[in-house]
Amino acid sequence: MITKYQVATIAVVQFIAMSLLGIANATNSIVVECKAGEGSCASNALSSLVLFLLIVGWFAFLWILAYTAQSTRNRKLAFLLMGAEGLVAMIALFNAQNHVDLLGLTTSIIDFTLAIWVIVLAFRLLRAKGGRLVVKQPRRRKRASN
Repeated sequence: MITKYQVATIAVVQFIAMSLLGIANATNSIVVECKAGEGSCASNALSSLVLFLLIVGWFAFLWILAYTAQSTRNRKLAFLLMGAEGLVAMIALFNAQNHVDLLGLTTSIIDFTLAIWVIVLAFRLLRAKGGRLVVKQPRRRKRASN
């Protein structure tokens, strides 16, 4: 399977998934606040838009970092990627424990899962020590002769 060593592929999946879920969360937040009639609907829409842009910018940075670490096979960048994704995983776990609705819980679980996946792949990249990543194939058994 190609995703056993493609850090950038999973990072782009994470970027797309979190961007789409960010749009859903921002829309949900705006609709819920405007229906409740508490506070200013326009200021909530503006703050949701700013938060969405920050989230998309962060995941775009992680995607670029993953691509660079993979293409250059740089151990320092792989380690930095692991740290950044560890931060994402901790925040997602915190958000999952303190979720407000089902959409927030689903977003946090998906975010946590993808962050752990990228950490595992970055660890494999780090363990390769700048060399080629080799995926071990299972040994083939010889047929028994009759």
